Amino acid sequence: MDAVDLNFKVTLSDFREASYYGLFLRRRNTFRAAAAVLLACFVCAVLWSHRLLPAQPVVLFIGCAYLVWVLFLLGGTERQILRYAKSPDTLIGAEYRARFGGGSFSIEIPGRGFHVSGGVSQLTCAFELSRCFLLYATRQQLFIVPIRQMSQAEIMALRQILREGLNDRFSTPFGRRKR
Repeated sequence: MDAVDLNFKVTLSDFREASYYGLFLRRRNTFRAAAAVLLACFVCAVLWSHRLLPAQPVVLFIGCAYLVWVLFLLGGTERQILRYAKSPDTLIGAEYRARFGGGSFSIEIPGRGFHVSGGVSQLTCAFELSRCFLLYATRQQLFIVPIRQMSQAEIMALRQILREGLNDRFSTPFGRRKR
């Protein structure tokens, strides 16, 4: 398999997408419950407005509480994103060099003297989103590889490298194999 060599910058938009994806991934069951409660409250409100069901204010109170809680989660995440973007240690806008191939990876940020490399199989997991790849070296160390500057051949090659190195620890909605 051919190696994939990339030079890119991570934008605030890339970082925002990764942050919200991480939030929803970590709290997916909580968000599912909130969606179910809010949908049930909406249905109850419609039924009450047509006088098909007696009004129950406690149901609306619970729905409003869930809505406020979800808004606080989203607001907190946005605050963290903006705080990181303004931080002197931010890597948003930094030049990255990455190389994938031969079962290994290397990511370098020349302007910061940062370099990490290892086997692709050593990555904790990886996800492909519509606009970027998220590579978790550890649970806390994330590398965002934007797709916007990659050719279709590079995207497919990187997808294949991650699929072979990580097996079920790589998730992508694109290019799935037929079983």
